[in-house]
Amino acid sequence: MSHVASHAGTDVRPDTADLIAVWREQIARHWRLLLTIGILMSLAGIFSIIVPIVTSITVAIFVGWALVVGGAVQFAHVIRRDAGWERIWRLGLAAITVLAGLSLLLFPLSGTITLTVVLVVWLFLSGGAQLAGWWHARHV
Repeated sequence: MSHVASHAGTDVRPDTADLIAVWREQIARHWRLLLTIGILMSLAGIFSIIVPIVTSITVAIFVGWALVVGGAVQFAHVIRRDAGWERIWRLGLAAITVLAGLSLLLFPLSGTITLTVVLVVWLFLSGGAQLAGWWHARHV
């Protein structure tokens, strides 16, 4: 049982110093793995900067598979639920999710462009919402 789990069922929060000690012990035990992951991630980042089109297509393919798997999970979940209009709506959503994933898998280059445009729109709207929230809360 971990040190953190030993506090389960009590109202006492684990001591921060204890958590830091456990964290340091885990880092000391796994430093080689962490170093290897850091080096591999750095190499992947350098490769992404040098050859961005390959990275963009790879991301599109990854997102495509994530959508296909997510749509399949949604479909399986809908099959286990009650009947009704909600079931039809969720089946349609699962089908659209799978189709979007298949589209990205079959046409990753155009999918890359689409993902870029969607990300730009999302970032713009998210930033606008954050600014609107700030504007509204600045006098509070």
